[in-house]
Amino acid sequence: MSSSVYVFGILFIWFLSQVNGITIHQSLPQIVKESTEVHISCSHDDSNRQVMLWYQQRRDSQSIILIGFGYGSGDQTYEGKFKEQFELRRDSALKGALIIGRANPSHSAVYFCAANQAKSVTVQQSQSRTAHVMERVEIECSHNNNDLYVMLWYQQRKNGLMILMGYNYDVNSPQYEEQFKGIVLLQLCVNVTNYDPAYFGSGTKLTVLDPNITITPPTVKVLEPSENECENEDKKGGKKKTLVCVASGFYPDHVSVFWKIDGNNVTHGVATDNAAVQVGNYYRITSRLRVPLRKWFTEGMVFKCTVSFFNGSETVHRSGWISGIEGPGASTVRGKYLRITQNAKVTYIVLIFKSVIYGVFVVFLVLWLQGSSGKQNN
Repeated sequence: MSSSVYVFGILFIWFLSQVNGITIHQSLPQIVKESTEVHISCSHDDSNRQVMLWYQQRRDSQSIILIGFGYGSGDQTYEGKFKEQFELRRDSALKGALIIGRANPSHSAVYFCAANQAKSVTVQQSQSRTAHVMERVEIECSHNNNDLYVMLWYQQRKNGLMILMGYNYDVNSPQYEEQFKGIVLLQLCVNVTNYDPAYFGSGTKLTVLDPNITITPPTVKVLEPSENECENEDKKGGKKKTLVCVASGFYPDHVSVFWKIDGNNVTHGVATDNAAVQVGNYYRITSRLRVPLRKWFTEGMVFKCTVSFFNGSETVHRSGWISGIEGPGASTVRGKYLRITQNAKVTYIVLIFKSVIYGVFVVFLVLWLQGSSGKQNN
């Protein structure tokens, strides 16, 4: 890789679309047919950032790969094989585009646009070398620009993929990617006082449709929580139940999930998969909602899961729902209440019957006394 490319490899990267007054706009998600020409636009509002970089992140990778970059409206520089697949255009210092002439399914990915200031810097690394198995290898890196605050190290394998190994801020402790912990040791021995980050857009998700798969919206179902859940849960946090929303059988994977309880949007207690999982030709995604026990045991309370699905031309919604149930012991309490009320009714009826008997007795006694008094007078 050329030294100019390494310049951008040691820049501090922030994935922020708006910070310190810098705003970066990218095209909305796109779903296209195979062989379609794709345009992904990028624009920002900082005229000091003349360099525009484009990156690709495949759905099967956590790494982002540099496609190419350019300064102003001058010639664009491409990384390896990408020159044959992509075209980078610059309308001005603030506007540019990534173009795919004939898209195919392998181009399905998220594309990031980044803006940075141009730097004049020389980067030097250790020369290539051959080492024995288990031998300690030290690779040095240096540059001549104290404004570059962060040094990042990447590994490039035979397939061309660049994988981030770790990075340093100033002389602070290095941060390692999980797979490289214990394997590499990073040391940064320069003292710098400033840094100049590259600012990224939020990314544009592109899906190139497989001609053999039909666009299909998801089927959504909400599953009841386990009966055994929260038996051993700490009472301080309050007992809770977990409802699971499963959206399956959809293609492509442009979806988002949200929950409602009795018609009110809910975000607290929601955990949704980071990405849909492909099962055969179609996708599946799950989302979980944790609710207090008392809510689940509120009979008739409605828990609704809605999945928004973008089919390339419009967003459609599919929902599933489930209702809260009667809490355990409620039937016993209700039975006890019914017995109490039934006993009260019986007692009331007995009292009324006794009152009627007593009334009849009093009337009979009065009439008898009146009859006796009349006979004496005669």
